[in-house]
Amino acid sequence: MARGHGIRGAERGTPLATSAVMLLLLIACTPGPVGAPMDGLPPRRTLSPSRRWEAMVAEGGALRIRPAGQEAEAIPVDEGVSPDLAFSPDESLLIYARRTPHNEADLWQVALRDGVPEAPRPLLQWPGTEDRPVVSPAGDRVAFVSGRTGIASIWLLDLETAETRQLTNVGLDEAPRAPGSPPRGFVPPPDTASFDWIDEGLRWVADQRAWVADPGAR
Repeated sequence: MARGHGIRGAERGTPLATSAVMLLLLIACTPGPVGAPMDGLPPRRTLSPSRRWEAMVAEGGALRIRPAGQEAEAIPVDEGVSPDLAFSPDESLLIYARRTPHNEADLWQVALRDGVPEAPRPLLQWPGTEDRPVVSPAGDRVAFVSGRTGIASIWLLDLETAETRQLTNVGLDEAPRAPGSPPRGFVPPPDTASFDWIDEGLRWVADQRAWVADPGAR
């Protein structure tokens, strides 16, 4: 089982160590519905790193892409898409979560050639929900939220090897907890639109607090 690297609540700046059985944190909090797609969110536009392209997810989940700031007709990409998506740094790839018939979500990818999308392809299909992807500055890994263990946690996917590693809440699926409450040491997943991967590591906002985590080397 993989271990986290230097997860902390940024408001206090206190490092939090991780072991295979639990994470020592400053707070424990109640998560949202574990493994539920992020439905009911307003339409959203995401700009590419160069701000040359914009990807748009309509309220019904229709994903389109077009040159940013232009009135050109947007090119259809996919349907049933959650609003949180991510461009790769070189803008050759767009990664997003697509809802399944079972009210879950999987990660999908679409290659882009000068902003023109190719056919979408599945990237990660696990039981439960995977969403809120962000791409590393090097473009070689994706961080995302998954509820596959029964606890919404941040995971890492290596785009070259397809290997996955759990970063937060490692081992907490086996920890004792009261019914309806998170286990002691629970790290909340990011709120929508608050998840970033910068040179210093992953950062996000949850329960009105800022969090940071070192994803470690590949």
